[in-house]
Amino acid sequence: MRNKKVLILGAIMAVLMLLISPIVPEKKVTFRTSITTASAAPKVFKLKFAEMSPPSSTVAVASQWWASEVERRTGGRVKFEIFWGGSLIGAYEQLDAVMTGLIQVTAYSSGYHPDIAPLPLMGLFPLMNRGTLKETTAASDEWYRTNPAVGTEFKKNNVAFMYTFNRPNQFLWSKVPIKTLDDLKGLRVRSFGPFLSLFKELGCSLVRLPSPEVYDALDRGAVDCTTVYLSHGLGFRYQEVVKYVNITNLGHNVGAPFVMNLNAWNSLPADIQKIINTINSEMVEKDIQMNEKENVKDMKSLTDAKMIINQFSPSDVKKLTEIARTKVWEPYATKLDKKGIAGTEALNHYIQLIEKY
Repeated sequence: MRNKKVLILGAIMAVLMLLISPIVPEKKVTFRTSITTASAAPKVFKLKFAEMSPPSSTVAVASQWWASEVERRTGGRVKFEIFWGGSLIGAYEQLDAVMTGLIQVTAYSSGYHPDIAPLPLMGLFPLMNRGTLKETTAASDEWYRTNPAVGTEFKKNNVAFMYTFNRPNQFLWSKVPIKTLDDLKGLRVRSFGPFLSLFKELGCSLVRLPSPEVYDALDRGAVDCTTVYLSHGLGFRYQEVVKYVNITNLGHNVGAPFVMNLNAWNSLPADIQKIINTINSEMVEKDIQMNEKENVKDMKSLTDAKMIINQFSPSDVKKLTEIARTKVWEPYATKLDKKGIAGTEALNHYIQLIEKY
């Protein structure tokens, strides 16, 4: 009888458990889980990266590596939409576009905008950066990161410095042979920034054009000669419209560092900024590796195109350097001093860093 009561009691308890269990709100648990998952989804920052360089240039290859590494190391939390060859923004509009936030990343083309980007323009002074790629890139990177006046300019123009890039081998591409400084007299030379001042001193007629427009100007004969770094000249196919190239090292161009719109930079979480800064610091070595590798290939392309190669004599280079120092570097720095910008101080700091490395 007792066992029968136990069985009955057990059955009653089992029924009660079945009746009680539906009280647990299954849909409510599912709802809570979906809310948690949604709130944990990381925000994706979509940034436009626009640059006038052709996609085959060393600048583009290195910048593509930088953007890919940012995307990979942030786990896709940062995504780039990249436009090469001025396909989105014209060469002269890049700086204004990044300052206003129309695009978020680009090269800070100081040579096209000496009025609003006066200090980084020192990075493309003629015959200033004639050292090795390593020396030039390291000195410029430290200068952009540490010089107070440069930092003030970046902040004023609403950009944050990302990384420097060395555009080496600023050569003379011409329709006529240029073997000596005297050969330059009377030529219509296309250049930019402080190089214009140098060629004016050498008796040239000056032509201002953005890189993407130079091919047609050379083809039509509107320009006799242009300065451009090796990878860009080949990337824009100048070898199709000129026969001669003077490969004297006129100074590497490090006057167009890559920057990000300051508002976009400040909107990024601290951990993403840390990741990007790490990649930025790696760009110095990456720049050197890529440029050295590409330079060997590009020089072969130059000879394969049957270009006639010339070079200035050491005495002409010495004369050219003195003209650049006394007629370009120092007067430019003094002019900035008079405007209340620490030009001479910034120039001396830059020269000290070049000598340091």
